[in-house]
Amino acid sequence: MKNYLKILFFLSCYALQALQPASSSSSAPSKCISNINPIMNFKEFKSAVTSVQISPNNKFLAASGVDGKVIIWNLDSGKVFNTLEDDPENSYARGVSWSPDSSKLAAIYRNKKIIIWNVDPESGRDLILGSDIGLSDIPIDVAWSPVDESLIAIAIGNNVVIYDWDPETLDINPLIILRGHTAKINSISWSPKGSRLVSGSSDKTVRIWNVKNKSELKNISETDSVNKVSYSPDAQYIIYSMVDKTLTILNDSYERVEKLNIFNNALALEWAPNSNLFVYGNTIGEIKICNLEGNLVKKIKQDTPITGLCWSKDCDFLASSSADGSVVVEPVEISIYDLLAAGIHFDFINNELYLNNLELTSLKGLEKIPNINMIDTLNISFNNLKNLDNLRNLRNLKIVNLSNNKIKHIKLEDFEGLEALEAIILNDNKIPNIDFDLQLLRNNHRMLKDLIILNNPLDSLTKLMLKQFSESPKAKESEMSVYY
Repeated sequence: MKNYLKILFFLSCYALQALQPASSSSSAPSKCISNINPIMNFKEFKSAVTSVQISPNNKFLAASGVDGKVIIWNLDSGKVFNTLEDDPENSYARGVSWSPDSSKLAAIYRNKKIIIWNVDPESGRDLILGSDIGLSDIPIDVAWSPVDESLIAIAIGNNVVIYDWDPETLDINPLIILRGHTAKINSISWSPKGSRLVSGSSDKTVRIWNVKNKSELKNISETDSVNKVSYSPDAQYIIYSMVDKTLTILNDSYERVEKLNIFNNALALEWAPNSNLFVYGNTIGEIKICNLEGNLVKKIKQDTPITGLCWSKDCDFLASSSADGSVVVEPVEISIYDLLAAGIHFDFINNELYLNNLELTSLKGLEKIPNINMIDTLNISFNNLKNLDNLRNLRNLKIVNLSNNKIKHIKLEDFEGLEALEAIILNDNKIPNIDFDLQLLRNNHRMLKDLIILNNPLDSLTKLMLKQFSESPKAKESEMSVYY
C-alpha cells in the first residue's frame, strides 16, 4: 500500500506540472546540440575573444573579438554562419547578446556603437544590418531582456541604459536610465522574468534594480571592484566575482549565503540551466563547475585566460572563449563520481534517495554511494541522463523515477538485477520506441506492477504494442499496468 501511494504521488506531481502555464518568453523551444562529438574548437579569431553566447534555441553560437569581428557559427553544421565587421580600423567588439527568440543579435563596440543584426532563423543563411546607433560613452556590457524583444540593457559608463527597440521601424531610443553607480559598470544581468536587473561596478558595489519602477532595490557595498554578475535562471540567487579573487552568492533576499576564495580572478561567470550549479573561468585558463556550497564538481583546463562562458539551454554543453582567440564548445559530463568527489553527501529519507536537479548526465558511481543497496525508492528526475547505465543490481529497489531526463532508449538489461522492482517511471523523456517484449520484462521482474511512460514521443507501432499488451490476458493476470 505504501509503494502504491508513492506511485500515485509521482503521477499527481506529473499532472500538476502539466497544468503549469507556459512561460511568457517568446523563445523557441530548445534543441539539444546532438552532433558535437566530442568537441568543437573554433580558431577564426586571430586575437582575444571578449564574449561568447549560445542562442536561446541552441542553433547558433556568437562571439565578439578585440579585432572588431562578431562571428556566428551554426552549431548543427559546426561551420561559420557569417562574420560581421564594423569599421575594423577603429572597432573593438566588447560583447554580444541574443534576442529571446534567437532571431537577432546585439553587438556593442568600443567606438560607442550598438549594432543589431537580424538573423534569419528559418533559412539559417542570410544576415542583414538591422540598426546602428551611436552611444554617449563606451559600452561595457549588453544584455537583451529574456522576455521582451524590444528591451536591450547596456552598461554605459556609470549608468545602465535600457533601450526601447522597434523591430519594424528599426528605431532605438533610451527608455530607462538606472543611475547610482559612481564608477564604471563592468557587468549586468537580467532576472529571468525581466522585472529586475543586477549590476556590478568598479565603485565596489553590486546593485539590484526594479526595472519597471526605475528604482534601486538594494545597494551592496563590497571591498573591491566587481568583475562579473549573474542572475540565476530561477531568480533565487545572484552570484558575482570581484578583483579580490572571491565569489559571492546572494539569496533572493539579497543576503550573502556563500563567499568563496577562488585564488584567481574570475572574468567569466554563468549559471547552469537549473540554477543548482554555476561555472566560472579564471585568468589561468581554468573552467570550474561548482555547486551552491562552492564545492568543485568538475574542472576543465585550457591554456589561456577564459573571457566568456555560456551554458546551452536545456543541454549539457558549455561554450567558452579565451584570450588566445579560441572559442570552444564541449559536452560536460557530470556523474555521481563527480558529485561524490566534490564532497556532496546523499542522505536517505525512509530508504528513499532523491537526486533531482543536479545536472547529472551519467549514473557512473551510483554504486559508490554509501548504503545504496538499502534504498527502495530512487528518484533521479530533472537531470540530463541519456541512458540507464549503472542502474543495475540494486536488489532492494522497488520504485525508480527517471522523469524529465533525455533518455532515448531503454533496454531489457537496464533493469538487470533489480529483483524487487515494482514501478518504472519514465515520464517526459525522449523515448520513441520500446524494442523488447513487455511480457519478458514482467517475467524477469515478478513484482513489477507499473510501467509509466507518459509524454514521450512514442511511435505508432510502440503505442499499438503497449495497447495490445495492456489488453492481453497475461497483463491482466499479472496485474501489470502500462501508462503512456
